[in-house]
Amino acid sequence: MSASWEVFSRHLTAVGGAVVRLARDEVHRWLALTIGIEPWVAWNPSEFSDTGAEAWLQNRRGGECPQDASESDYRRSAEAAAYGITSAMLGVAASGSVVLAASQDRPRVTSLLPRHHLVLLPESRIIPDLAAALSRFSADALPSQLLFVTGPSRTSDIENDLTIGVHGPAQVTVALIHP
Repeated sequence: MSASWEVFSRHLTAVGGAVVRLARDEVHRWLALTIGIEPWVAWNPSEFSDTGAEAWLQNRRGGECPQDASESDYRRSAEAAAYGITSAMLGVAASGSVVLAASQDRPRVTSLLPRHHLVLLPESRIIPDLAAALSRFSADALPSQLLFVTGPSRTSDIENDLTIGVHGPAQVTVALIHP
């Protein structure tokens, strides 16, 4: 299986996620049109240096980044936000998953609490499968919180009544960024 954006897109959309493909210079416009005036939270803008979003996040009003607030204030902002914006370390083509490494500048709540998770992923970071993803990490350099996100949050009760967005976002959109 090739590590292509087409394979990644097919697997992510099969589980209810959405994919848009953008040139780097289109990212800021797409973010502005997608988010509009809705409240948002995002990782530290420096985490987006290779996505075309860094300047937009630094200059945009209506949102919050972790360096702008205490941990508890940022969490409250994430709970109220319509959008959580993250980048991804990797994209796994075989499952349509994105790999996130949480840290102080990359709070996990950014991808979990808002109703819509927007992920910015350069296509060069798409790899074939889980084994290839795990091979990128050594035991002594493993992040303390490594998340594999595959589409919107889904859960069902004992009667198999499916509910979307209970334990995470109801919508996940990955913006694949090509050169």
